[in-house]
Amino acid sequence: MIGNSSSGLVEAPSFKLPVVNIGDRQKGRISPPNVLSAPATTAAVATAWREALSPAFRDSLAEIENPYGDGNAVGRIMDVLKTLPSMGTLTEKPFHDLVGAGVANR
Repeated sequence: MIGNSSSGLVEAPSFKLPVVNIGDRQKGRISPPNVLSAPATTAAVATAWREALSPAFRDSLAEIENPYGDGNAVGRIMDVLKTLPSMGTLTEKPFHDLVGAGVANR
């Protein structure tokens, strides 16, 4: 991949794809080892692209892990939701009778 989209940083590592990230639009994001960043110049992008396509670089991606997750978040979230009380319990707003508890209206 080549460009300045977050998909190069977020999704591409899951597919073990090399990415050339152009410019600083993604500055501050975690940059996985599949990403080669280059300033927005023809020479810099060409150099990074050659490295990204090199067999050595591509081979180095075989065992990388995506720092943004493994794609199984939905299953883990569902497991947690199954342990919560019923939705009726979670959405009912309890009534607190302050007057009956000896608290005067002010």
